[in-house]
Amino acid sequence: MWAVVPDADKVVIVDSSTDKRVGDLPISGHPTSVSITPDGAFVLVAASRANTVTVIDRAARKVVQTLGEADGIGREPRHLVVSPDGGHAFVSSYVGDTVTSLIRNEKRYWVEGNIAVRRRPMALSVFPDSETVIVSHFLPEGTTMENLGHVSVISAPDLTVKKDLVFQDTLNLEKAKCLADVFAVQPIRMVSEGVASQLWGVFLDPAGTRGWMPGTRVAGQPVVERGPNAAELNAAFSPRPGELAPPFIFFIDARNTDEPEEQLSIGNVERPVADSYLQCEKFGAETEFVARTLIPGKEDQQVNRFPAFPTGSNGLTDLGMVKFIGFTRGGRRALVLSHMSDELALFDATTLHPSTQHHFTLSGQNPSGFAVLPNGKKAYVVYDNSVFASVVDLSAYADSANLPKPQFVPYEYRDVPEVPAAGAVVSSQQMVRYIGNVPDLPDLQETAQITLVDSDPMSPALRRGKVLFESSNPDKYPSLTQSRLGTCASCHPGGGNDGTLWATMEGERRTTSLYGGVAGRGWLHAQGTHHDVTEFATVVVTERLGGNLSPDDTDALAQWVAFGIPKIQTPTVDETLAEQGKGVFEQKCAGCHMGEKFTSGNPDPDNEFGGGKESGPIFYNVGTLSENSHVLIGTFFESLFPPLESQLLKELRGDRDLGDSDFVQETLDFRPRPNRKAVDLKAPALVNVWDNAVFFHDGRYDNLNDVIKHLNDNLSLDLSAADQKAVIEYVKTL
Repeated sequence: MWAVVPDADKVVIVDSSTDKRVGDLPISGHPTSVSITPDGAFVLVAASRANTVTVIDRAARKVVQTLGEADGIGREPRHLVVSPDGGHAFVSSYVGDTVTSLIRNEKRYWVEGNIAVRRRPMALSVFPDSETVIVSHFLPEGTTMENLGHVSVISAPDLTVKKDLVFQDTLNLEKAKCLADVFAVQPIRMVSEGVASQLWGVFLDPAGTRGWMPGTRVAGQPVVERGPNAAELNAAFSPRPGELAPPFIFFIDARNTDEPEEQLSIGNVERPVADSYLQCEKFGAETEFVARTLIPGKEDQQVNRFPAFPTGSNGLTDLGMVKFIGFTRGGRRALVLSHMSDELALFDATTLHPSTQHHFTLSGQNPSGFAVLPNGKKAYVVYDNSVFASVVDLSAYADSANLPKPQFVPYEYRDVPEVPAAGAVVSSQQMVRYIGNVPDLPDLQETAQITLVDSDPMSPALRRGKVLFESSNPDKYPSLTQSRLGTCASCHPGGGNDGTLWATMEGERRTTSLYGGVAGRGWLHAQGTHHDVTEFATVVVTERLGGNLSPDDTDALAQWVAFGIPKIQTPTVDETLAEQGKGVFEQKCAGCHMGEKFTSGNPDPDNEFGGGKESGPIFYNVGTLSENSHVLIGTFFESLFPPLESQLLKELRGDRDLGDSDFVQETLDFRPRPNRKAVDLKAPALVNVWDNAVFFHDGRYDNLNDVIKHLNDNLSLDLSAADQKAVIEYVKTL
């Protein structure tokens, strides 16, 4: 077994017959992905910060070749996969927006070519015929009104994209028209957020006929913060603390390798009411993990809270966000790996129904992937934040004479008087699952831990902070969160942004990237409402996640967010044009975007975490005051809530004055915000700003061209078209 240890710049070798570490090789530049050729001759390793692919002679355990940018490797390679026929390898370039094809000639590789794809390609899979490559794009594209998730289908022989597989936001303006007709309202009143995001990759089953793609759908519900004297709210309005972003799995029908399609649901039940939103769409097959409630007096029955779509494939209990999926012997069961809750969930790979009620908990922190032995009896799990690999016994699912049979979890929609209709806005009926014959836990055992590196290359405080930032298991971290469905990384995957907006206590706000850390940014948030990261960490954990960290853990989390989150690389630019843009920026833009983080947060050099001076941030009105960013559930739904909740929805939309006499703060008793006028916004940090999926606090634009034009028009900067082009090129380098 070959495993990369990114923080240690190593690839480690484990003897699978003894489960002992038998060697390692240095691979500089944060190795992120490893793959072995089908003939066992070579091991290929991609390193994301060095922009290299290293070729290792597997038998000799020696590096025989290194390919870099000069050879055609793209920038920030995240994933590498070898084709089943062994003739090619493919590498995704997250920053360069390319997939690189490497061709093998006996003992050497060379770059055959680069395929331009959409933004942020993530993990790759190759179909069994080696002719088709499929890659997910991590974040959606487009503004809230029209955003979409994307998967590129690539022809390996032609090195071209032959299909853009689209995953719809069913509450985009165009899609909302049908729903508006159902309720006889204007379509704009139905628009909300629900786009597929954080698409980690497409994982093909062993037959290559179905792709499993983990991700999430950002919901249009408010991210509620509560104080001790908060008003009681309707259950459909207010999730439990920590319930932010449930994991989804999207499915792709790959039986026709030339025309893979989103797989339509094979198990939806239409609500038996005339005004059902289900009549508007043939929904794709999607698995969602949300919290459950057992029906009192009927312990073999449960309802799930807040399911987006009623389908038997939904998980029976909540799970942290999913990053990796593999399969037991024969492809009978899918092993769904959550990097946030440190768990393996088991699913029937044929019916798509869950195989157990709860999930198997791993000992390590933030698992990132696993490999299953060819006989199916054992798997190795590696972690982002543990220096060992876990050995997991899969033998219960690997008996060739007794492989698991298809499994169903019966369900129906009905009124459940014993359980309040949580989340049922349109109907009182809820999805009832019959779990009497469903095992409680998977038949798995963790039998050993294999130390991959002798010491952690990261300091204990930073490592603890990173773990807290990325974890969401309340059983393992009870002081952090009350739900597997939410932690810091739910909205800031890898420290970046999730490509969309949220309805926060301060209004509808795009997710801010934290790349490069927040130290030196001064006051935080669009209206400068948080003095520094320590205050923000306290508010988020206590009021949003329902936790209560110790002072040491709060300090560790603050250290990670302030100093630990690295930048990602910048794209390739025209250096001459960027230098011209730097001069224009310094003359026209640097008066607002100041300091090392290019912001007006007014950082205090004496603040331990680079927080803001007591005098407050510097504000500007750049013409982006918004009444409705169309992220919160559509205005039509206000009529379905009680008066208090309806008024809160109205207040949370768009921008409002914060501080004294804020109705939302008085109602929910969250930590008071400073007095801020709705039009007053600080200049945001520009570190890695080119990577934003949407821009300005309300996400009104999805590209830098529109941003610069808006600022030029509203602030009378008098930039020529050439100046604007040059500034954009410079900003890409920040």
